[in-house]
Amino acid sequence: MTSSTPTMFAAPVREALERIPPLWPLSRFVAVNPFMGLSKMNFQEAASVLHQSIGASLAMPPSFYRERYRSGLITLEDLEKSILESLPEASSNKDSLGALIADLIASLQSPSWDVPKVSTFPLPSTFLDTAHGSHWVSFASDEISKWCTAYFDQGQALWSFPWKGMPLFTAWKEASSLDCNPEISGITGWRNLVSDLPDDPIQVIEEAALKLNIPAEHAANTFHALLLGIGGWAGYLQFLAHEKQLRGEKKDSLVDLLAIRMVYEFALQSAFSENMALTPSSPSSLQSMATLPAAHLIWQRAHECAMQRNLFAKLASISTSFSNDLPPAFQAIFCIDVRSEIFRRSLEKVAPQCQTIGFAGFFGFPIELVPAGETNGTPQCPVLLKPAERVFEHSSHESLRTLGFRKRVTSTWKSFKSSAVSSFVFVEMAGLGFLPKLIRDLLHRPKTSSSSYCGSSLDITSIPVENQIAMAAGALRHLGLSKGGISRIVLICGHGSSTKNNPYGSSLDCGACGGHTGEANARTAAAILNNPAVRLGLAEKGVLIPEQTWFLGALHNTTTDEVTLFDKESAPVSHQKEIENLEENLLQAGILARKDRSPLLGLDPLSPDLKKAVRDRSQDWSQVRPEWGLAGNYAFIAAPRERTKGIDLEGRVFLNDYCHAEDQDEATLELLLSAPVVVASWINLQYFASTVDNTRFGSGDKTIHNVAGLLGVYEGNGGDIRTGLPFQSVHDGKEWRHDPVRLHVCVEAPKESIDRILKKQPSVAELVSNQWIHLFAMSESNRTFEKSDGLGGWTEESPQLETQPFYSGNAVTAR
Repeated sequence: MTSSTPTMFAAPVREALERIPPLWPLSRFVAVNPFMGLSKMNFQEAASVLHQSIGASLAMPPSFYRERYRSGLITLEDLEKSILESLPEASSNKDSLGALIADLIASLQSPSWDVPKVSTFPLPSTFLDTAHGSHWVSFASDEISKWCTAYFDQGQALWSFPWKGMPLFTAWKEASSLDCNPEISGITGWRNLVSDLPDDPIQVIEEAALKLNIPAEHAANTFHALLLGIGGWAGYLQFLAHEKQLRGEKKDSLVDLLAIRMVYEFALQSAFSENMALTPSSPSSLQSMATLPAAHLIWQRAHECAMQRNLFAKLASISTSFSNDLPPAFQAIFCIDVRSEIFRRSLEKVAPQCQTIGFAGFFGFPIELVPAGETNGTPQCPVLLKPAERVFEHSSHESLRTLGFRKRVTSTWKSFKSSAVSSFVFVEMAGLGFLPKLIRDLLHRPKTSSSSYCGSSLDITSIPVENQIAMAAGALRHLGLSKGGISRIVLICGHGSSTKNNPYGSSLDCGACGGHTGEANARTAAAILNNPAVRLGLAEKGVLIPEQTWFLGALHNTTTDEVTLFDKESAPVSHQKEIENLEENLLQAGILARKDRSPLLGLDPLSPDLKKAVRDRSQDWSQVRPEWGLAGNYAFIAAPRERTKGIDLEGRVFLNDYCHAEDQDEATLELLLSAPVVVASWINLQYFASTVDNTRFGSGDKTIHNVAGLLGVYEGNGGDIRTGLPFQSVHDGKEWRHDPVRLHVCVEAPKESIDRILKKQPSVAELVSNQWIHLFAMSESNRTFEKSDGLGGWTEESPQLETQPFYSGNAVTAR
């Protein structure tokens, strides 16, 4: 390569990098919108780009929609509505509309969608694989993943990568210049080629792009496609860039990764130039794929229309006027997580005089938790935020010296077990010693209760009192409690999951707490709100907490539906009886919630041993489905609880309590739309992507996962680290447990208010206008819903209490 540094590819490189969504490591795995970098495109255009780049699909196979159409879940009205949204001109000709409907129904008989693959630009690896049956695309992915695993290893490997201190591209260059594997595999001259590379990754990318004759108009999509081919590592590097950005730093290793991937293409061209004749694909084909709606996207939208119709019918089916002048016996604040909907509904049944409240599970306290004996902490807040304060954990069972020694021994022991030298010897040496534990695990007999989480205390004294007051005031305001109406007992209940042998365990914890349990946030919130100095400061701001009110932190184990109360011993003696009654109510609510969830777990809801069966399931190290997490999520409702109370929302709806009348400056509405709604859409779209195309956006078969560098998982022994959810998280082996639909956001607020917020939050407006979420203004009666186009336009969507007759046009064949 020459030493010149062309700049014509700088903009396409940046565009490609911005399209990559971050991937959090296993210890903090949280749901991420896999299409985040494509949100500037509309859904249909992004579907086209992804199909062109990697052959991805954003819809289910025809059999999925055929079954739902035959069963009546998708009606002809849903299909017609979808057509008219995609092709408004069809409304002017009923005959052509009928013919189109008939064609769409007929298309469901095909085993798969007939969508031609249009490549962005035929690179050497794809050309050779297609023309000669080789496997160069997977070879490049395997090689890059091998070096990334070594470079970014978090302590799993006993032997450290020698060039860890260098930038990624430099380290890879040093290692690859000594690697014979590419030459053995057929890439002649590999080591010399790598040794001669410039040190600047940008220069490498641009010179390689020129050598490969990549047209400028195809460059962004081509670079994007290459990064998607190693999307797991690309996502992890984007995560590192995100973390640096939160700290005000700027260093992007993702460009190093793209340079490395480009080198493999250049090397293949150099080695096999006589076997290739590369020509760019037709721009007209690309344009047609981006503008014409295909059958699979029309059926996908019809499926969403059906889900929307059923949701609106549920909301409109009950009276929303609840007359209850009695103050609540207690208040219980839960996360908006869909699993909390089941428990809230159960608690309201056993304790009708309670008031439950839905709020993001970090409860407005963005903290960093520093574990006992450690100096570095973990963020306990949404990944969009930076922790504001540090909270320290103190062990109540052992001294810091003993704790530190135990952690060092544990770390050394884990390193010994995973060492390449000792892995086989370890089995012979320690096998019999592990026999009792293996037998106990096989019999599903945990040593301790799965609901026992904490043996430590939290120290909040490092947070200045004025900051405690500010956080408390903000939390109470957004909870709607700053104007009074606070009970004697207020439960602040975070959530977490208890599972065994589960690399994806943190995905079952609280996304609002950064992929951790909500215990620390709930306890911190309670401690601050109980602090007399904080209450005095709040009173000076006009926020009054009754003197007799006591806040109590708790944790809901979503796998077993058990709730653990924390710091009960600190509560006044005068409140002990009420706390005992609360515990009994939580116990009874757990029984109802387990019965509600048990059919989806394959358990008998009437079994007298249901609690034990659910707990044993959570402790079974061979169980690939200890719980269903957020599978099934499809809607977000921001309204007073009275609008949804009494409705069985099946644990599929995010519930955020919101009263617009109390939100005078609409600060809570802005927070709601810009934070919880965005996080919920991330969760929704990750489940969506892991369902419609698990091969490309999920993580495949959980039973053959191997942990890579404690960062992610391989499916098998190598390749790229996987990005999304395992197949077992969305499918039970027989049926889908997640309906892939984009999030339906229903907000009880005036349209004008929502429009004002969208103008102030253009990134949220973009999600709406580009159809990544469906946003509705909801009336107090639950009988009027108007859909926003994100640009100030609204369309009324009146709920249908009864299913309308099927379309009876002659062009449509009977089911």
